[in-house]
Formats: sequence, C-alpha cells, structure tokens
Amino acid sequence: MTSESKYSDYLIYIEFIEGYSVRNLFDYLRQTHKQTNNNLTRFVFSKNQIRLTEFNRSDNLVNQMIIANPQQDLPRYFYNSENDSGEKKCLFVTVEINELKTHFRNMTKKDGVKLWILKSDPEMLHIVPNTRNLGTQDSQDKWIKILRDQDAEDFDDLTLPTEEPSATKLLANFCKDCSSNVGIRCKEILCYGGTDFVEFQSLRDGDVSGLTNRFGERNSNEYHMTKDVDGNEIKFVIRIKPHIIKALSKMTNITGSNQVRLYMKSESPLCITTSVGNYGRLTIFIGDKNIPLSDTNE
Repeated sequence: MTSESKYSDYLIYIEFIEGYSVRNLFDYLRQTHKQTNNNLTRFVFSKNQIRLTEFNRSDNLVNQMIIANPQQDLPRYFYNSENDSGEKKCLFVTVEINELKTHFRNMTKKDGVKLWILKSDPEMLHIVPNTRNLGTQDSQDKWIKILRDQDAEDFDDLTLPTEEPSATKLLANFCKDCSSNVGIRCKEILCYGGTDFVEFQSLRDGDVSGLTNRFGERNSNEYHMTKDVDGNEIKFVIRIKPHIIKALSKMTNITGSNQVRLYMKSESPLCITTSVGNYGRLTIFIGDKNIPLSDTNE
C-alpha cells in the first residue's frame, strides 16, 4: 500500500514533530482574545499551504500563521479535499481557540501531534498527541467540532512590508521587555518608532508616562511623524491595549529562530513577524481606531 492510498480516507492528515511550538502558538492566540467575545480561529488548508487567521476587530489585531510548503516542511501532509469535478479546493475549518488550547495544554517539548479530518466525518477535527515517538498511535484520540460560522473573518496572505525591519530582537528579550511594560498598572501602551527603532511606552492613569522599552539600533532620533486635526506635525503613535502586549510576552516558546522583527512606518499598523517552530511564519498586525487593518491588504 502506497502512502497516498493509506491516507485516501482523509480530507487532511497532518503530523507535527514540534507539537510544543504549536501548543504555545495557541496559548498566545487565546491570550489575544481574553477580553473579547470572539473565540474563533479559522484554518485554510490547500495542497500547497496551511493558513491560520485570527481577526480581533475590537482590538484592531490580526494574527496569521502560514506554512508555505507543508508537503516539504512537515513530516506528513496529505490533502484530499476535492470539488464535484475532482479538482483540489481550499478547505475552510473554523474552531474555537479554547478547545485547541485545552487539547494541547499537556504537551511537552518532546511531543509531536497528529491532526486529521476524515471524509466520512467532515464535521470533526481529530487531535492525537504522540507522547512516545512519531508514527505511534496514541490511545487518547480527541476531537473538536468544526463550526460553520460566517463570522470568522479571513484574509489572504497579508502583505508584508518590503523594507528592512525597524528593529530585530531576540524573542526571549522582546517578551521580557513586553512583560515589564505591563508589569506596572497602565491603561495603554504607546508605540512610537522611526526607521531603525520602535518604542513601547506605558501610559498610566492620568496620562502619566511609565516605563519605555526601545527596540533596534536607534542611530537617529527621527520619529515617524503625522499631523493632528489642526495640521500640526506630531509623532505618529499606535495605542495598544495592555492585554495585547501581555499576549506578546507569552510568545517565548513558539519560535525556532529566536528572533522577532518589528516593522513600523507612518500611517500603517505595527507589523511583527517571527517563526512557528521550524514550520512557518507568524505575522501580527496591530493598529488602533485611527489605523484600519484593512490597509494591510492594499
């Protein structure tokens, strides 16, 4: 029996060696939604790509993880979703992020994980941790109900900045700095930046400035500028809610590259990129009420 025929009963079948990175990705995603009623995450599976999208409209936040070449980058990836004409098509799978986090919460650094959807049962996403070695069937078969929810919004592959990043930081240090920004009681984080730096400044009640963390070389003091309603030139700022910065501080164990890149320019959302294990890329866009996230797709 060939590998293809062995998995012909599956709509999709996926194996991850680094299940721990995936678990920590779901932990981060759940943190970004703690203060909202939206608890949905959408996967888009195709023959040549896996895409996960979370759009948090109330906090002006988009999270998107992409595995650009799953057939090469994953131990096993079989995709058998077809339309009535026998053509391959995208498979949209919407699930609750809380359920994903629950099923992955006991996973350790040595664990892998398998996920699949059967053709005979397309409403269920099955999850099986591999706690011994990859390829061994674990008896703890768990499943998540797939939702047919039209409220789960999706983006195509988000347009990444083409310029050099404003700042590059070791992820562990970036997370530590984010944690210190919200370690004191604050009402929001002010994000400023220039060509070669980004700043996070805590703002306390009464508009009292708190801790400022700077990322990047900062070879110049030239901030990105904009104009206020009266036409006066002021520093461009993105106002970020504290729980989003707290979520960023939880990203420590999702990456294999150990680096995070920050992109910032005037009149655009803050863009943060890092890797998810050795598989794919996580892209985060953060705006505010004055910086609509729809601009990221233009």
